[in-house]
Amino acid sequence: MAPYIVLFFSLWVGAALELFYREKYSIFVLSIVTVVFLGLRFETGYDWPDYKNLFELTPSITTATMKEIFEISASELKEPLFVFFVSLLKEFGSEFQILVVICAVIQVCVFSGFLVFLKERPATVFAFSISWLIFTLYMSTLRQGLAVSFFLMFMVYMEVGNKKTAVFMLITSALFQYSAIAYLAVYIASKYVRYNKALIGLFVVLVFASLAGVDFSVGFLEVVSKGGIEMVNTKITYYLNEASIRANLVEKIYTFLFSIGMFWVLYFVRPSELDTTLIKRMYGMSLIFCVVGIFFYDFPLLRNRVQYLVLPFCYFFVVRYLARVRLNQRVFLFGVFFIINLLYFYLFIDKPSSVPFVPYQNYLVHVVTGEVGTGFDRYNALP
Repeated sequence: MAPYIVLFFSLWVGAALELFYREKYSIFVLSIVTVVFLGLRFETGYDWPDYKNLFELTPSITTATMKEIFEISASELKEPLFVFFVSLLKEFGSEFQILVVICAVIQVCVFSGFLVFLKERPATVFAFSISWLIFTLYMSTLRQGLAVSFFLMFMVYMEVGNKKTAVFMLITSALFQYSAIAYLAVYIASKYVRYNKALIGLFVVLVFASLAGVDFSVGFLEVVSKGGIEMVNTKITYYLNEASIRANLVEKIYTFLFSIGMFWVLYFVRPSELDTTLIKRMYGMSLIFCVVGIFFYDFPLLRNRVQYLVLPFCYFFVVRYLARVRLNQRVFLFGVFFIINLLYFYLFIDKPSSVPFVPYQNYLVHVVTGEVGTGFDRYNALP
């Protein structure tokens, strides 16, 4: 538990120093702390057993053939580019930990670099976002984390007008995780989304329908599944059947409170003409996420797919709002977010399905002491 406590309070101390004292270097310290935490985790989290098995199956790049790469990709249900990436890394070492370290470096450095590029309190946005995403993204879905990283780079290169590199980043993102195609759909739609009466009406209708127990999402997914695209059909069938773990009461309450609260905040921080195209896109994507959150309130797996990318955008505007209010209001709201995030940390680690996260095991301790990890036993103990 101690490593989680150190990480959490490091994030929020860094955020407070930046938000209240304009400390400029907090983002770099927080990035290093997070890379160390993620890169040195050993047999901890949801993702590692599956990826360790893939790492052991995949030959190094100098001995592998493209046929082997595609065969492993098909048998293990992993995108070919990711298998190629694993094969490349295996040339530099036979330890699975090298994959964990490289992924941690790429994900955290890209994310912090993206926030620095925005030039508006990056450490505070970093702290708010990582507090939520550390378990669901960074310690649970390696491929998805890489896809998000390359999509963020796609957005940056689009902003600076380097469209060729942007397209390359987009393709790379999709080839690491096919669901990145959904990110592109949200990105394109964000250009046309406006905070107007029609959007407010749609949001209010969805909120009241959901509270009344009306679920539009299943019918919507069934209609989309009839589109004739095999890959899409397979995914939707998986979501509706095998992966149809519905949200519990706490998750539903959080979803409603977050979406409604975020929708309210976005009203007060609407982009101005001085804002960049990137920030305007982020704003539109945040509005879409509020609607998606309510629409898929009972499907955490689908809602999280969008959350992985867009949640930091939402927190960007939350932080912008905090920076504009009076100091006493800022202190109060910062305290509210701190308590909410602290509760999330505690509730996540304390629930039975989080047994793979506790205790947090460190790779250096494993190497120095030779202590055998309990990761497999804990993972197999999942309810």
